[in-house]
Amino acid sequence: MAFSALQNNDSISALIYDENVLDFIPSSKSFSNIFRILESSEKNFQSSKKNKNTAKIFHHIDKINIKKNLIFVLTDDINFDEEKILKIV
Repeated sequence: MAFSALQNNDSISALIYDENVLDFIPSSKSFSNIFRILESSEKNFQSSKKNKNTAKIFHHIDKINIKKNLIFVLTDDINFDEEKILKIV
């Protein structure tokens, strides 16, 4: 998805989380941003806890005001409550 976004001259960013925000990589249209995202994902994958707080992360996204973006949520959170999350967004 990131490579496709860059080909369309769009910015990409990432927010990696477990119970809290582990890393936030701000929007950029540079190819090196993909590698920063991959590096951060790999680093935080090992330290990631089983408990995820997806609702808290969407509150964080709302606070930093990224409303006019397309957001893809990739999660392994089994307790992901779609209705509650969509009400936040």
